[in-house]
Amino acid sequence: MKPKGLKTKIIRKSVKRYNLKFFDSSELHLIIPLGMTDHQAEKILSVHSEWIKVHQKKLKEREERVAVDKDCMIILGEKYKILNIGCHDVSVKLDHENKVIYSRSNLNNLYIRGQIYKFLAKDYIKPLAYSIAYTYNYPLKKVFIRGQKSRWGTCSNLGNISLNWKLMYAPKFVIEYVIFHELVHFEHPNHSKAFKEELHRKFPLTDEAETWLKEHSELLKLY
Repeated sequence: MKPKGLKTKIIRKSVKRYNLKFFDSSELHLIIPLGMTDHQAEKILSVHSEWIKVHQKKLKEREERVAVDKDCMIILGEKYKILNIGCHDVSVKLDHENKVIYSRSNLNNLYIRGQIYKFLAKDYIKPLAYSIAYTYNYPLKKVFIRGQKSRWGTCSNLGNISLNWKLMYAPKFVIEYVIFHELVHFEHPNHSKAFKEELHRKFPLTDEAETWLKEHSELLKLY
């Protein structure tokens, strides 16, 4: 039996076998060979009904973790209450002590929220990356703040790293992890055993940070 509220889309392609893939928690794509009938497709859905139910539940939970709250913004892992102000000399002001963000813009708009996160990332994440690199003697040249849809960070053999501004949603230790992850790649280009050992040595909270990033991966697609 198909889970309630789930739309199933059957797609026929020049493939040898079928493939089940969730578009999001409300839509499932079943890709099947060109010659397969609707009856056969329905049988596949029936056979995999339990798998579908479990994965839809996981997706819903993940989406709820990154859902947009019209009254709040998550900054560095903490909830900041949004208060609209009428002044025109500042677009956004943070009160870290009381966890309040003052704004004269409509923060229900995802694009505007994204611009704010991007601005905050340049002000917080960029200097932090340079500081960590200097402390641990990494040959970091430039830090770029970008909005990748599939990665939290990248590095180049030119001595540069790119960090995702969506990390401003994450707790501080997660941001530090991503920075260390990219910097350690200067010594170990691949995700080898040596890379993982060095990363854990430099950043003991690696496992916790990777779990947070996995659970909040929907953030990459949200903005």
